[in-house]
Amino acid sequence: MSPKDLAHAIGVSESSLKRWVDQGLISAARTSGGHRRIPRSAGLAFVRRYGYPVLRPDLVGLDELAGVSPMAAEGRSPLETALIRGRAEEAQRLVVGRFVQGMPVATLIDVDLGPAMRSIGELWHHGEAGIFVEHRGVDICTHILDRLRDLLPPPDPGAPVALGGAPESDPYTLPTLMAATVLAAEGWRPVNLGAFVPEGALARAAHEEKPELVWLALGAAPDTPSLERQTRAWLDALEIAGVDCPLLAGGPACQILGRRPPGPARFGASMGEMADMVRGFRAP
Repeated sequence: MSPKDLAHAIGVSESSLKRWVDQGLISAARTSGGHRRIPRSAGLAFVRRYGYPVLRPDLVGLDELAGVSPMAAEGRSPLETALIRGRAEEAQRLVVGRFVQGMPVATLIDVDLGPAMRSIGELWHHGEAGIFVEHRGVDICTHILDRLRDLLPPPDPGAPVALGGAPESDPYTLPTLMAATVLAAEGWRPVNLGAFVPEGALARAAHEEKPELVWLALGAAPDTPSLERQTRAWLDALEIAGVDCPLLAGGPACQILGRRPPGPARFGASMGEMADMVRGFRAP
């Protein structure tokens, strides 16, 4: 973006924008002709940090924020209503809007996306129509999380690697994608292996990537023994790979069973708690 575009988008003067760039408040580069150019992620980081309203979202590549305010069905949040009705653009506008206003990615997931998808998941019990709505909602949420990743600043060249996924018997893709998105927002370089990850594949990936953190997204575990078995299998795979780093485990299965994974795995009860923990891993 040019300083002019960002200035008009948030309702300030172009000279103020250029001064903030020169002061280092907004990261920017120079073209061969000497003109300032601001990466979109840097501009959005400034907007989020200082709370400026985005008056012209089209100027900063946030076209989804333009439009009418969504209406919620009785007893449901606007986001849940949009997901149930398959209104992908409306759902994305709601989440991206809160992101631009400064809400942390972990909070967006804990407060908005996670509860909405858990509520929609209950529709499974009401027949095939509920299954269709839930599957469509997962697809919409996947695109929203991808959009959030696109709006985040790229990781630093020396950013630590985090590796993770769901165990071999677990078909759920959203919990591990949510974890990867939170880690990206915290400045890590996440490598998401997705669902159905065999222990051998984990060991090979860990040996190649040399992660400083591994996450285990437990979306499906029918009982406590299976929860413990899945966690210990990943701990064993990391030992086989010769990788000594924290294993951070958590997810819907832990909440449903009311159990935490066995040690030495560390337990994250929410995305916000996971974000706090990974900040601690990087602290001096």
